[in-house]
Amino acid sequence: SKGGGGGGGGGGGREGPTKGEGDEDDDDYDNDEDEDEKDRLDPDSLALLTPETASSAFRSLLRSVPNPEDPSLSRRVRDLERLIGSVGRTPLTDGLSLALVDANGAAGNVGRTLSLLNLRKARGYRPRRTEFVRAVDGVRMASLPLRNGRGRDAFAGDEDQPPISNPTRWLDAILVNMNDRGWDVDNNVANRMLECYASTGRSGRATHFFYRVKMR
Repeated sequence: SKGGGGGGGGGGGREGPTKGEGDEDDDDYDNDEDEDEKDRLDPDSLALLTPETASSAFRSLLRSVPNPEDPSLSRRVRDLERLIGSVGRTPLTDGLSLALVDANGAAGNVGRTLSLLNLRKARGYRPRRTEFVRAVDGVRMASLPLRNGRGRDAFAGDEDQPPISNPTRWLDAILVNMNDRGWDVDNNVANRMLECYASTGRSGRATHFFYRVKMR
């Protein structure tokens, strides 16, 4: 059966929006107001603003951090995304949005990762197994500060979020996105979701919130 579940697609985790404090402009990095200025850019400069170059930049950033649990990764991913967004010349394509899911998930920016999943759904981009795996990994990464005794980050504009020690809301949102896009839960994704509960001491509750998995 396909993944399903209750709960909405609300965000959380160590997140930061691309532009300002909202998601209204997440649909694109580009800005049509200054097309004449864009035309005046030389070809070499334009080559640096392509979605492919931006995707490579995020991949390089992830490789530059040897410890995936480094708390600075969350900030560095947000800073790079804001920088690209501030230039306003890079279309948010299928490939770039997938690279953003990968980077934000690895950094534990859960809210941003879920926003990108919903963006990909709205645009009709083909669902990829890797995006769901990374989204689930993002939930686990977001709980590391709590598990390591460092406390939890504060998130602007999300005062009513549940404790990150309870991953139900985030995993439900991922399952809803998978179901809406016709993607079945496989064993690997199911195990990763169960690990999120186990890592926060809630493995017993997983049997209540989880769903039957279609064996392949």
